[in-house]
Amino acid sequence: MHSLYFDHAATTRPHASVVACVLETLEDNFANPSSLHRQGLFAERLVEEARVTLAEALFCDEDEIVFTSGGTEANFLALAGTLRTGDTVLTTPLEHASIRVALDYLRETGVSYQELALLPDGTVDPAALEEALTPDVRLVSLQHVNNETGLIQPLEKLARIVKKKDPTVLLHSDGIQAFGKFASPIRAAQLDLYSVSGHKIGGLKGTGALYIRRNTRFTPVMAGGGQEGGRRGGTQNVPGIAGFACAVREWNKNQDAWTAHSRTLRAAFWEKLQRMEGVRVQSPDDGSPFILSVGFSDTRGEVLLHMLEQKGISVSTGSACSKGTASRVLQKLGYSDKTGQGTVRISFGPENTMEDVNALAEALSDGVAFIRKMTRSGQ
Repeated sequence: MHSLYFDHAATTRPHASVVACVLETLEDNFANPSSLHRQGLFAERLVEEARVTLAEALFCDEDEIVFTSGGTEANFLALAGTLRTGDTVLTTPLEHASIRVALDYLRETGVSYQELALLPDGTVDPAALEEALTPDVRLVSLQHVNNETGLIQPLEKLARIVKKKDPTVLLHSDGIQAFGKFASPIRAAQLDLYSVSGHKIGGLKGTGALYIRRNTRFTPVMAGGGQEGGRRGGTQNVPGIAGFACAVREWNKNQDAWTAHSRTLRAAFWEKLQRMEGVRVQSPDDGSPFILSVGFSDTRGEVLLHMLEQKGISVSTGSACSKGTASRVLQKLGYSDKTGQGTVRISFGPENTMEDVNALAEALSDGVAFIRKMTRSGQ
């Protein structure tokens, strides 16, 4: 059975060039990059070349890049490495679970946080942000692109409010759904910290990075050796890091074409949805072209997901990191639990075709109709 994959916001198939790069590194550059012998120096060179690649993509200096095991660790380090007892964090109610859980954990150390009010479109209310910037606020954390709906926060606009009110407040953004697909906001938004992930752009799972602006007060969370400039101990994942850099280069080379392709598919799929009864698009028109959240009335998203799976079609009901729970994001955006339960998230990738989109739309229409028929006949 031919399979169709529409869950790229959860993870992506590694690019062929990434697989080749990783295999070559495993074979030829397996040494510890901290070792002083010749093979160790070759491995270290690969890590540093990858660091340069990420720095160029992010518009920062290479010594501002810290490699991590993924986006979740990058988010945790951004918070735990900069916050102290008595500090307050401002964030949004739409953040990825890795931010919320980290902040709940840091509460035990005396850190507090406040969720900012949103405008009807889901973006942060600028007036609420300015009012919330009290003297105890140490950091503001704003997700760049939402992983469930594709909502884009206006980082530059919000950053100006923060830095004008208090230039010492740190700005962090979870860029995991944005990196590679959107221009780096680090300079324009005056960010101090920015989290990215490798497997969302065709790299390997277990690879990520955190941008830390030079001279930012940062306390290492993972003690050990002096790797990553003393900011993150532990032997570096050389094959994964090399593959991450290769994935970045692939996206740099193809970003315009892949974005335009995804935008075309998303628009076509959106148009097909309008012909269906009881459907609501929960993603903004100007959101990420790679993500579309759709809610169906009188339907259970989980049941629909498994029906699609039987036809070889992979989608999601929301964040892959919070499966089995109601979508907090949709609730905070004002969508009812009833419609939220009938939600699927479609996330597009370079390999998807218009034929795939047509097949997905037909399978969704059939699946929703069947579920509604069964539900109504059982009432």
